[in-house]
Amino acid sequence: MKIEDVTNMKVRDVELSRVSLKAFLPEMRTNMKEGPSFTLEVDGKVIWCGGIRVFWEGVGEAWCLISDEGARMPKTVFSSIKKILDFVQKDLALHRVQATARIDIPMFHKFLEHLGFEREGVLRKFLADGTDSYIYSRVRENG
Repeated sequence: MKIEDVTNMKVRDVELSRVSLKAFLPEMRTNMKEGPSFTLEVDGKVIWCGGIRVFWEGVGEAWCLISDEGARMPKTVFSSIKKILDFVQKDLALHRVQATARIDIPMFHKFLEHLGFEREGVLRKFLADGTDSYIYSRVRENG
């Protein structure tokens, strides 16, 4: 994945409700340095960008941005993210992968739950705009 994949994609408005894309780019660069990142393109258009930022051995945080085009092909987005998430979690021997989702956007919660994440709690005033987020985890019990 290249940072241009993010800057060149038409990100869904709901993705940007938390922060402007420009403000998100430094975090994106850090994510890319601290773990594997991926881009799915279909017919030359970026569908989604995402990855897992590794905090320390065994623990990482998943992140993802889905484009307008990706929103129109949810099965492709879901199946590709699920395959990569399964592979990376096993390949990097991550016993915990966590993710956060704005508390006020239910489709984010449903998406994470379908990927096998379980809601753990609320991160109060977590986002730059003061919005709460849920924290989710996907824990591997056995190797």
